[in-house]
Amino acid sequence: MIDIKKIRIEYDLLVAQRTGMKDSDELVNNMKHSIREYFINNGCINSSIEQNLLVPTNIYIAPVKEIHESRMVCWPFSNRNEIYVDKVFLNEQSSPELTKCQLTHEIIHAMVRKQNGQQYKFGHKIITQQERNENHNIDERDVFTAFDEACTQIVAEEINGYVVDKETDSYYLIKTIIRTITPFIGRKELLNQFCNNNTSFEDKFNMLFNNKFSDFAEILSIIHDLEKELKNNDKLTEQEKMQINEKLRSHVGFISNFVKNSLGVELIKRPEIVDEYNRMNNDDTENHFDSDYNLDGLRKKYEDMRSYIFTKDENGNKIMVDRATNQVINDKRIIDQYRMLFLWIQATRKNRPSNIIQTNTITDEDLKYAFNENAKDVFSQIMYSIESYVTNNIPVDVNQIANSLKKYNYKYSDDILSELFKNENNKKLVTDYFASAYYMDEEIGSKKM
Repeated sequence: MIDIKKIRIEYDLLVAQRTGMKDSDELVNNMKHSIREYFINNGCINSSIEQNLLVPTNIYIAPVKEIHESRMVCWPFSNRNEIYVDKVFLNEQSSPELTKCQLTHEIIHAMVRKQNGQQYKFGHKIITQQERNENHNIDERDVFTAFDEACTQIVAEEINGYVVDKETDSYYLIKTIIRTITPFIGRKELLNQFCNNNTSFEDKFNMLFNNKFSDFAEILSIIHDLEKELKNNDKLTEQEKMQINEKLRSHVGFISNFVKNSLGVELIKRPEIVDEYNRMNNDDTENHFDSDYNLDGLRKKYEDMRSYIFTKDENGNKIMVDRATNQVINDKRIIDQYRMLFLWIQATRKNRPSNIIQTNTITDEDLKYAFNENAKDVFSQIMYSIESYVTNNIPVDVNQIANSLKKYNYKYSDDILSELFKNENNKKLVTDYFASAYYMDEEIGSKKM
C-alpha cells in the first residue's frame, strides 16, 4: 500500500502555481462545487452525492504510474477520500487544464460510487475480494469499469469545458461510441444510472438491443484495453502495433454493425472514428471509411466545385446545376457542404486583406490557411464541441468553444470562430452541418426513435 505520509506542501505549491488557488483544499472545494452544480443542473443530484460531498478529500503525490499504471487514483475510505497523483504526470506531462480535468474525474468517483455503504460502477456493485473468497460462484468479469470510467471522463470534460487530447486518451473511442448511442437511449437515463446507481440506461438499452448491454460493455472494455496498450506502451514494435490496430478495427467494426442492425445508424462513419480508423492503417487510408464531413471531405468538395453552378430556383431555394449535364441538385446536405466550404475559407482568411465575397476568387494562399494542420485541429475541435451541444440539446456556447481551442495555441483560431458565428445564418449553417455529420438531424432522429 502506498505510504500516505507525503509532503502535502509540495503538492500545494504545484496547485498554487497551476491554478492560482492557495492550496489543494481550496481546489477540491471549488471542484466539488462545480460537480454539485453540474448534477443539480442535470437533475441527478441525490442524498448520497450530497453526503459524499461532505467527506474530506485529500490529495497526495505518489508514484501512481509505477504502482497503479495510471495518472491518478481515488481510494475511498469510510471517513475520507484519498486521491494520489503521479509526480511525473504533474511535472512533465500535464497542462493545468488537463490536471484539473483529471482531478475532477477522480472527485466524481468519490461522489457517485459510494451509496448506502456499498461501492458501485455504473449501477453495478463492486465485488470485494472477501465476497469473492466466500462465494466462488460470483462472476468475476469486470465488464463495467471501462463504461463507468468513460462516463466519468465525459462528465469531467463537460464540467471543465476541456477535452483530453485524443492522441493520449485511451477512452477516446469508447467515449465516442457512448456519445453516439446516448441520443437514442437518453442522456437523462445515462446520468440517472451513473449518479443513482440504478439500471435505467441499461434497461432501455436492453429494450433496443435485445438484452445485450453486458456484452456491449464487455466489448467496450476490450476496445479500451487495446487503445490503452497502443497509446501508452512506447515499447511496442511496429508489428505489435499493427496487430493491435487489426484487433481494434475488428471490435469497432463489430460494434458498428451491432448498432446499425438495431438502430440503422452508421456508427463507423462518424468523422472522429473515421480519423481513428485511418490512423490505424498505414497504407491506402483513402479507401477506409471516408467521410464527406471532416476537413479532408471539404477539401475534396473544392476540387469538384468548378463542375457546378450555384444559383437559386424560381422559389428562391438554393440549388446546384451540373455544368456538363444541366442536372439540378437540390439536396440540402450536399448544398450545405459547399456553403460550409465557402464559409470555412472565408473564416480562415478573415485576418488577411483579400475578401472572398468581393473577389469571388480563391487563391493558393487561401487553400493553405484553410486546410493546413492548424486548421484541421480547429475544425475538429469545433466539430467535437458542436456534437456535444447537439447531443445534449443545449445552446451552442461560443465562449466555451473558444476556451477549448486555446490548447492549440493557433493565433487565428479566435478569428475563425468569430467569422463562423458572426450572425445567425452562419451559426445555423455551422450547427446544421456538424449535426448532419453526426447523424443527429431531426429527419434521421424521427425515423429511428
